[in-house]
Amino acid sequence: MKKIAIYGTLIAISIGSFWFFDVSAQDIGDAFTNVKVLSGRTGIPQTNIETETGKIIKWALTLVGLVFFGLMFYAGFRWITARGDEGKAEKARETIIAATIGMLVIIASYGVVDLVLGRLVAGVQGTSGSSAGQIDGAPVGCCCDRTGQYATSWAARMDSYERCQLIGETITAVDPYTEWGWNGGIKTYPECEALCAKGPTE
Repeated sequence: MKKIAIYGTLIAISIGSFWFFDVSAQDIGDAFTNVKVLSGRTGIPQTNIETETGKIIKWALTLVGLVFFGLMFYAGFRWITARGDEGKAEKARETIIAATIGMLVIIASYGVVDLVLGRLVAGVQGTSGSSAGQIDGAPVGCCCDRTGQYATSWAARMDSYERCQLIGETITAVDPYTEWGWNGGIKTYPECEALCAKGPTE
């Protein structure tokens, strides 16, 4: 009965880890919403960065959770069926310990990644995020840069007039257009994004 109780507890913990993975992946996916502006110059739809990255992280963490659950199930089954064989019981305990240590490493890794991403997002927000200040002493406004062949293919970012003009008129492999627009009256990125979605001339 004692083995069954321990085995049941381990299963409950492993199932609970799936909830942790799901929440963690959503948190990281939400964090990437703040850095969507970085996709602007590539012409890739801006929703793809946070959506696709969130999916990749979620599936990766789910896979790790499945491996953890499988190890716990396997070790618990071997422990229950050891029938007094100390060798089998010891191997089962070692597997459980190894799986638990691996889980702790994964959780710690997530914490480090979350911390790094948080600092990166904070840095992005400081230059092109939700509020406008100054860049190199110049006032910051809404910069719309055409990156695709369609009228709605405009990348939005908060930038100075000089930088907006320089980048907007620079032809690259992913941005062969020199059309751009700047509006100094817009001071937040959401407003800028809405303006550029319609085209800066509207």
